[in-house]
Amino acid sequence: MADLNDRPPDNRIAPPPPPRRAVSRPDLVARIERALDGGLVLLSAPAGFGKTSILAEWAARTDRPVAWLAIGPRDHDPMQFAAHLAAALRPLAPSAVDALAPLIAPGRGPAEGQGTAGVEAAIRALAGALYGAEPSSVLVMDDVHELADPAHWTVVEAFLAERPPSIALILASRSDPPLPLARWRLAGALAEFREADLRLDRDALMAVVAHVAGVSLTGAQAAVLEARTEGWAAGVQAAALALQDRQDVAAAVARFAGDHRFILDYLDEEVIDRQPPAVLSFLLDVAILDRLSPALCDAVRGTSSGDSAAWLDRLTHQGLFLQPLDVVGETYRFHRLFADRLRHRLERTAPDRAVALHRRAAAWFAANDDLDDAIAHALQGDTALAADLIGQAAPGRLAGRQAATVLGWLRALPEQALRADPRLMVAMAWALFAAESRGKAEPWLSDAEAVLAAPDRAAIDASPAARAEALGAAAALRAQMASWDGDVDEALRHSAVALDVLGPGSIWRANVALAVGAAHHLRGDVTAAIETFRSAVVDADTANRAEAAILARAMLAESLFLAGRLTEAAAVAEQALAQAEPIGGIDWPATARAGVVLGHIHLERNDLGAAAAAAERTIAAGRRASTRVLTFTGLLLRADVRVAAGDHAGAIEAVDEAAAVANEPALLADLAQFRAEIELDAGRPSAAVALERSRAAAARDPATPPPSVSAAMLSANVLLLQGRPADAEALIAPRVAECHTSGNGLAATRLRVLLALIRATRGRQDSARVLLAAALDDAEREGYVRSFAIGGPAMQALLRHVAADGGPHAATAQRILGALASDPPGASTRPEPPRARTGTEFGLSEREREVLGLVSEGLTNQEIADRLVISIATVKRHLTNIYGKLGADGRTRAVAFARARGMIG
Repeated sequence: MADLNDRPPDNRIAPPPPPRRAVSRPDLVARIERALDGGLVLLSAPAGFGKTSILAEWAARTDRPVAWLAIGPRDHDPMQFAAHLAAALRPLAPSAVDALAPLIAPGRGPAEGQGTAGVEAAIRALAGALYGAEPSSVLVMDDVHELADPAHWTVVEAFLAERPPSIALILASRSDPPLPLARWRLAGALAEFREADLRLDRDALMAVVAHVAGVSLTGAQAAVLEARTEGWAAGVQAAALALQDRQDVAAAVARFAGDHRFILDYLDEEVIDRQPPAVLSFLLDVAILDRLSPALCDAVRGTSSGDSAAWLDRLTHQGLFLQPLDVVGETYRFHRLFADRLRHRLERTAPDRAVALHRRAAAWFAANDDLDDAIAHALQGDTALAADLIGQAAPGRLAGRQAATVLGWLRALPEQALRADPRLMVAMAWALFAAESRGKAEPWLSDAEAVLAAPDRAAIDASPAARAEALGAAAALRAQMASWDGDVDEALRHSAVALDVLGPGSIWRANVALAVGAAHHLRGDVTAAIETFRSAVVDADTANRAEAAILARAMLAESLFLAGRLTEAAAVAEQALAQAEPIGGIDWPATARAGVVLGHIHLERNDLGAAAAAAERTIAAGRRASTRVLTFTGLLLRADVRVAAGDHAGAIEAVDEAAAVANEPALLADLAQFRAEIELDAGRPSAAVALERSRAAAARDPATPPPSVSAAMLSANVLLLQGRPADAEALIAPRVAECHTSGNGLAATRLRVLLALIRATRGRQDSARVLLAAALDDAEREGYVRSFAIGGPAMQALLRHVAADGGPHAATAQRILGALASDPPGASTRPEPPRARTGTEFGLSEREREVLGLVSEGLTNQEIADRLVISIATVKRHLTNIYGKLGADGRTRAVAFARARGMIG
């Protein structure tokens, strides 16, 4: 879906014309039109009350721009729902929605535990796109009862919250949706139309009978039908059809009962059974179709006569519950109750005929590149064809985060068919890994690998390309699992297998490259990680996989940062953010990861305000997406910023919050070291000393791995504190060369600074200056500052000596000294008690403060853009920055936060 404009027309996203034989209901239409001024309208009534017909009449009469989305079974998959919603909204804001195409395109690779976070981001972005639509526009969402998963309603509520207040929404459903209706009702923000509002009154009932049956009822006869149907439109139409060509109208009316179950039986006996054989045969042949077109009906009926168009037109004029979905008579649908009765009749009387009809439908849809409908029909009529079609479609759907769709297909196949094709078994493993859990995926992956390795592979080898794709996909999944386990050797081994068999255009190559890069990262080989992540960027861009490309750029930026290449890292991270912004991906975990890298770059360069804002944006994004690792990372960045500002109590508070989020022993161990570092920086070394004692005891075990660079630096600082500089040097000196070999340039610089301090302590001033000069070379090139905060006053004394000697590094040393002196000890980055503020304390720019003030006045994005003479995209960028800096998740909380602190009136 690279371009929504290239998609074929879909009558699910266009208002249907009013039924030809429907009775106009101008009073009800006028009430709906007036109710739209409140912004939200709900039509809630059981099937057959004419909700769609009434809304079709309203859409034909209104002057408002209308977007229409008829929810169907495909929308059970969250990403399909987002795609259909985007297509429906496109007429209201074409350029804005087109810009979001990559967000919902098949190109966002599967990842375990992703939940609905990506879909919610897509829905929020689509809602934001409506700020470019005409203020009086309306979105109609019909049949929303099809959204059965509670997770769908989370994203629907997100859409409602983010859409412009001037854009109205109509929901039509057979039952009340799980939304906060009571709250909206009390706030006067909801208009409701229920059974009592939709029922046909006596005059309308008489008009329907006159239209359909050509019969004029007496008042008494109409009263009987009104009492027995209770104004149920489907029941009235069924009665009208039954009255066609009846001589004794009074007797027919007297036989009619109003119970809905009875009416369904009556529909069988008095409408379907009374059709001529040719009509009934046509109805049963096409009843399996959700949407009917002449060409499709001809194909399903197996006829070359081309008479389906005439049949559809004839049945529409007869009022046989057939409704055109466009004005030119190209697409139709049956009323669902009528279709259900026809399908029940077909399955009961001619099951073999039903199978043949589904098989023909599947073939027609497959030939017309509609794999979703082709698979749906093949599952009813041709298992072998269904398995083959699913094998073709599954990789693309998985790459598009449509794991729910793939799981539904695969679980509908017989077990024997599923296990006969390793492509399907691998697809099942990937789908389970993406949508549910690794534990469920593992057995399927193991079974698939066993089949692929079996000596008798005749069926598999008959299609070498399919076998290669299955082998590559299985190896790609193994590589990703191993990478997440920290098993570098296994990750690299499986990645090599995958890359050996996967072609250049395979959707799995980006996944493999990301897994390889993560493995190199875990091994500490920063140079190899950089090259691999560069490859991942190319693979993801080539495959048009937006989120994979953003994640690859974020991980590349992270590796470049570790390499000490801060300028290049910042540029790559900014590219990730720029790629995410126009497609609504600012809150994606992958994007937030790029923001964390920028935060650490700001921190290293001593821009504490920007670093603090990045930390708060990351924490907010992690909490919105329910991503523990992201929230944890943001909290650690917050703690780092507070240490740099001298707020050690605030840093400990952030570490405690991170501990509450962490759920892995390794993360908790890292926090123990971090806490010890904070205490040592604050002049309270007891925690660091205690930690080092426990480490020293563990180090006596030969199986204990060498300490990390950060652990070694903490140990060296403790040794210095204990008056053991020689031991500190012995611990640190070998690590400098190791970091150079692995490409970990930032760590190498920090180790040089610490080693210079150690050698100065030991009286080796010349060696200390050489080491410091090398570190200052890096600082001059990349803007380092915080790396020289190690050692406090002792390091500042060394820097002052360099600054005073007038040598080549004097200016750099003076810059660092000035930057470090600008942060008074004890300064806090946390909010102070409420007082009048300008917002600068939170890193708000002058323009951001101006935008926040206009938001507090209730202006829309478009109105703000007009007032400030800037684009809507710029307004949205300012709002994103404001939310991150204030730790807010939307306009309301940002304004409340600012008012509570006196930043705005």
